[in-house]
Amino acid sequence: MPTREPLRDQIVRNLKTAMDRTDPDLERVEFWAAALEGLMQPVPAYEPGANEYLLQPGAGADTAPTSAFATAFPNRR
Repeated sequence: MPTREPLRDQIVRNLKTAMDRTDPDLERVEFWAAALEGLMQPVPAYEPGANEYLLQPGAGADTAPTSAFATAFPNRR
């Protein structure tokens, strides 16, 4: 005669199975909720006179980082 699984063990097994199926969906929900939250933020006001994000002429010309490729092959552009 087959032994029956105790009710508590059946519930635990069913809950585990349900959670295993739900986990990937929860990750998707969290991802899209974060994306939606970012899209709901107001767009910063446009100020035509604000030049704080523009590079000044000649700024950084001497301090430009050199890539590993440029270091390895100085004569190639």
